[in-house]
Amino acid sequence: MKLIILKWGCSDMKVVDYKNLNEFLTVLFSFFKENGIVSSIEPVEDYDKLLERILECEFNYISYYPGMYCADFKLSKKIEEGEVYYFIFGNREESASLLIDLGERTLSSFFNFSWSNEKHPPYLKDFADADGNIKLDSEIEGYEIEHLQERDILSIEEFKKYLQNNKSQGQLKIVEVD
Repeated sequence: MKLIILKWGCSDMKVVDYKNLNEFLTVLFSFFKENGIVSSIEPVEDYDKLLERILECEFNYISYYPGMYCADFKLSKKIEEGEVYYFIFGNREESASLLIDLGERTLSSFFNFSWSNEKHPPYLKDFADADGNIKLDSEIEGYEIEHLQERDILSIEEFKKYLQNNKSQGQLKIVEVD
């Protein structure tokens, strides 16, 4: 499977400065609170504070694997111990998850949003050019990359409808093998 990096963004821009990314995360965190969706790894003490911490981060870049969307960012305040949150929700046909990894000390932080949907999450609109194309670069030289089109991205309203149809809490199942 190939990793595709969107080389987009300014090093001095925060996550909050990206309109659709900001709204996507705000809608998602509100959905978690309203529907009792909890992290399967570390508990969230305060959803609003966690969201605020992410929005105030310096944005680095986003990457894409089919069905998986990752945003890399740098915390505004360093932490000594990393934090990991994993939200799983939806039904079997349309399940989704959000993994948040806040890196300790100088490590970068990221979130990874995964879902089984033909369209792309709304925040990718922030990275479309004037023609509606989202140009992708492969980290692997020689691979042909199909660029994404803005028309293939859900609107925020379509995303809210998706969430309303997928209010179930998912569970992380851990199997230990000797």
